[in-house]
Amino acid sequence: MVFGKKIFANIGVQWLENIIVLMLRLVSFTIIVRSLTSAELGKYSLVTNMVIFFVFLTDFGLDDTLVRTISVKPKEGKNLLANLAVIKFTLALLSISLMLATVFILGYKPQVIKLAIIVSSVILFMAMISVAVAYFRINLRMKYVSAANVTAAVVFTTLVIIISVSAGNLWQYTLAWVLSQFVNLLVIAYLFLRFRPFEWEGFDFVNWRLLFAAAIPLGLAYFLSNIYASIDIIILSLLAGFKATGVYSTAYKLIHVGVVFPYTFVNTFYPMMGKYWQEDRELFKKYFQQAFNYLNLMAWPLVASIWLLAPKIMSVMFKKQEYIDGAIALQLLSIALGLMFLSILVAFSLAASNQQKKALILSLIGVLVNVGLNIIFVPAYGYLATSVVTIVTELLVLVPGIWIIVKSAQIKLTLEIIPKVAIITSACILAIYLSRYQTIYLQLVILALIYPLAIILTKAINREELSLIFGQRSSEPKQTSREGDLL
Repeated sequence: MVFGKKIFANIGVQWLENIIVLMLRLVSFTIIVRSLTSAELGKYSLVTNMVIFFVFLTDFGLDDTLVRTISVKPKEGKNLLANLAVIKFTLALLSISLMLATVFILGYKPQVIKLAIIVSSVILFMAMISVAVAYFRINLRMKYVSAANVTAAVVFTTLVIIISVSAGNLWQYTLAWVLSQFVNLLVIAYLFLRFRPFEWEGFDFVNWRLLFAAAIPLGLAYFLSNIYASIDIIILSLLAGFKATGVYSTAYKLIHVGVVFPYTFVNTFYPMMGKYWQEDRELFKKYFQQAFNYLNLMAWPLVASIWLLAPKIMSVMFKKQEYIDGAIALQLLSIALGLMFLSILVAFSLAASNQQKKALILSLIGVLVNVGLNIIFVPAYGYLATSVVTIVTELLVLVPGIWIIVKSAQIKLTLEIIPKVAIITSACILAIYLSRYQTIYLQLVILALIYPLAIILTKAINREELSLIFGQRSSEPKQTSREGDLL
């Protein structure tokens, strides 16, 4: 079987899912923003962001470490997955306890504490979902994950529309989010268990001792990365109030949606990157170079477009003047988004190449800089300080991260793509400028036409590069179940 075809199908399905889920999330979030006050939105953003923050403690690098291990040693996979489910359940209970303890310690008012209690169950849902995701990642069957995510997004958007029509409140929107995540768990559990992925042969202490040893540095790196990616909302709520948090969260949410695309792109290749690091270092180098090229092609035209269209985006989506005035936060965060495209590649590459300790050091630097600068400047400058600090943090982590990967893998990283990226980005800027008096909807249509046309004219992507990524034949061990599956 041509393994590259599964990669191509995997990416295609996930991108289709991302587009559908993206549109549904934008609709639901827009309705919520218009329905709540900025202070209420700040509280909603705080508790949902806390869930995303603490759910990382249920991973702690185990998922990526396990995926890399099973990709190389598939025979032990089913028992390791069964073990993972038990570990995840235990870690989820601990994470819920830590989240609620944090809310009490930070001294939030009773309403926020009650909201945190309601949403804390989502940590358990997400932890168990991640077990199924690990299985589908290994076997390149992410279409099942996509089906569950789309179903959850449809449920949430439907509930949000119903609640808004009946003049709903903060509590109802929060419960709707929790219910949609529970639906996600039910759907993916049904699809996952059909494959009979577990074979309990007892707890594999030998393998898990090695996995935890490998995962702890990576997990600490992820945890620290999650701190500097999420702590801004918490610091804003404590030092600038929930109104500033609400305004900032509109821009933050839009940027967070944009991160989905590079994450999906790189995440799809992660099992192969780990395998090729062990077996074919030259192929690893080529994958890194092409991923670097494609992520730059995606990132900087998007950054330029968001920067120029930010005032219109905030005006059309959220209507209220306080959010329109906050367009500068979206503009600044768009720069951070461009850097995040490449930071995601660096993070996955460090994990695939067993350089967890170096990833940990980079993340620690990011946390110290991010938290320190936010504490210093947020009281005076509010969400503007948070936005600038995010850019600084991403740069401080990205630049040495690329240097570490290039040096350790002996990659001769070429920048030949940059002039083409500059031309494509300039074409997008020119299109926006010439259509500046038109509606944003027409401008988006024009961009959707100009962007691929510019890629074609500059020959930024060619068949040879696509063949490299999607045309590699599998050297996987002999399949034991469905065609192309490792488990």
